[in-house]
Amino acid sequence: MKILLFAAGNVGYQIAKFFGDNQEPLSCLVLDSKDNLGLNSAIIKASRIDPQKVMYSKDIYDPKIVCLLKNLQVDLGILAWWPYIIKEPILSIVRLGILNFHPSYLPYNRGKNYNFWTIVEDAPFGVTLHFISNGVDNGDIAFQSRIEKTWEDTGKTLYEKAQTEIVRLFIESFPSIKRGNIPRIPQDMSKGSYHKASELDSASYIDLDKSYKVRDLLNILRARTFPPHPAAWFKDDDQEYEVKIEITKRGIKMSNFDEENKLDIEKMGRDSVLKESTRKWFDASSRYKYSYHFRWLGRPIIQFPQDIIAMQEIIWKVKPQLIIETGIAHGGSLIFYASMLELLGGDGMVLGIDIDIRAHNRVEIEKHPMFKRIKMIEGSSINKDVVSQVYETAKGKAPILVVLDSMHTHAHVWEELKAYSPLVTKDSYLVVFDTVVEDMPDDFFQDRPWEKGDNPKTAVWEFLKSNDRFEVDKDIDGKLLITVAPDGYLRCIKD
Repeated sequence: MKILLFAAGNVGYQIAKFFGDNQEPLSCLVLDSKDNLGLNSAIIKASRIDPQKVMYSKDIYDPKIVCLLKNLQVDLGILAWWPYIIKEPILSIVRLGILNFHPSYLPYNRGKNYNFWTIVEDAPFGVTLHFISNGVDNGDIAFQSRIEKTWEDTGKTLYEKAQTEIVRLFIESFPSIKRGNIPRIPQDMSKGSYHKASELDSASYIDLDKSYKVRDLLNILRARTFPPHPAAWFKDDDQEYEVKIEITKRGIKMSNFDEENKLDIEKMGRDSVLKESTRKWFDASSRYKYSYHFRWLGRPIIQFPQDIIAMQEIIWKVKPQLIIETGIAHGGSLIFYASMLELLGGDGMVLGIDIDIRAHNRVEIEKHPMFKRIKMIEGSSINKDVVSQVYETAKGKAPILVVLDSMHTHAHVWEELKAYSPLVTKDSYLVVFDTVVEDMPDDFFQDRPWEKGDNPKTAVWEFLKSNDRFEVDKDIDGKLLITVAPDGYLRCIKD
């Protein structure tokens, strides 16, 4: 399929990177001439497009450019966070149409300031991929995803949630898009809403002499809380004042240290340049087997230090009575988990499973001081007899934490997920390591049976489609940056 991508901002960068990383060639890339965030160069590089196929918004209606685009015979246009309305003749030269990234749950909140109106009007919130038409945000819906709101949400948090979710929705939907299997669902305008940019300021005004329901007033205040942008406002004695608000769950109070950390992590998660630099460092260091360079209490652990710290935080928070790990290798992880349980006290233990426990590794593990908390089973982690032994060991134990780190093919991890996920208790974790295989260069695993499209991350994606007990803990992904398990830290949210 020949694709014309209009890319702007962080979302545009992430979509361009998706095409580049997956070697999905773009017929043409159009960038915002203003480049307010300074991302144009990064977008070009991430997309891996020939720079001669790059155009800019100020030029696209030039007759010569229009003629060039017609000659490309493009099948589909994609507007990834594009700030401008697309008009004729561009609309007519794309065979299947142009898909727009709209950060609202259409037909609700068409037009401007979706993150304000969804709170003030208590309208459903989400993101939509829809076809462009001659109207404003009224084209047929292709794909949608709902986002739940909470009292802690503000205009800022909903803006950020929409950016994250719309990238996820596009990536999830791309296989259907690539096949040309794109739904066209007409919008029911009787249920929707539309707002102009000019409505925002007056809707944000607080009249000091007017009576409000507390709910409505709080909604106006939090909907306009989006620093450094203007906030809700009132006027007294010819002086205008702005009001911002923060709502948190009662009894949950963060220290200033925690608040600053949370804000820094959020900013870091939106830093596309930092993410790209991290990706390059990860790929380069992995060619030197970086994770092989570390030991835990004398045994090779074969993990990135960041993931070791993340597991330490999880173990301290969950305080598991049993940790199950598939894949033993040199035993460093077993020793690490056992030492953490030793610090916690109690009778917690670690159960390790491996299809081939090498004799020299077994000797070193069994003579280690932490072996008193370790049990090992030799056999395939998806063998029925092995699974039965694990379930027998798990009887009467809670909380239970499961770590999958053996064979990294989609089929094997999928079977492990089905076999061991029922053992994970609510508020504990199911951690799937080496999901990063999906994000690595194509030539990286030439001597392994796993690769892009066939790895732990693809198994996790499939698993989450049919299992509502788990969700990806994006907070862990966001603060680690360097990890072998992106989308692999799964928090259990239901019994």
